[in-house]
Amino acid sequence: MLTQAFDRLSPILLSRYERLLRREFAVSPELADLHKDHLEYALRDHNLPRPVLAYFGYHARSNKVAFDDVGNIGDGLLIPQLLRDFLAIHDDIVDEDLEKFGKPPLPVMFSTRHGEGAQLTKAGKDFALYYGDLLMSVLLRVIAAVEPPAHSTALTRVVADTLHMTQRGQLAELLIGDKPLGQVTG
Repeated sequence: MLTQAFDRLSPILLSRYERLLRREFAVSPELADLHKDHLEYALRDHNLPRPVLAYFGYHARSNKVAFDDVGNIGDGLLIPQLLRDFLAIHDDIVDEDLEKFGKPPLPVMFSTRHGEGAQLTKAGKDFALYYGDLLMSVLLRVIAAVEPPAHSTALTRVVADTLHMTQRGQLAELLIGDKPLGQVTG
């Protein structure tokens, strides 16, 4: 069933995700070059497993899932992908990755805008950090538009809890990074 879900839903969700990003980015044409790089980076994740799983969550109490109603469900399905993109950019900065899935991650793409080859610069990390924060504002705008308002409130809490848990884990990982293995507990 999962293979069928990805085959049916991923192309639809990918198209919707691209439209959502383009619509949100239209309000900041001064950032068009950055948006172009981000779109290339974001759309590499062409299976969109998080929105597909959100679709199943939407149908958690359904007896049958026919995959024919995805067009009737709002942009809330794309919230997990926006959150993933936000977190992935921050992770790419911290890990200082030069390559991800065979291509440069966003901080490197932003670093090499004025240079040659895969390199990571302070400017590239700075641009990527603030661009990730811009994505968080897009995510919050999408959540705010979810109807009814009670669903928007619930989604805000889910995203807040997810960020809280994820960032606590990331900070804990950084804290233990310099400890010898024998001193790591927990």
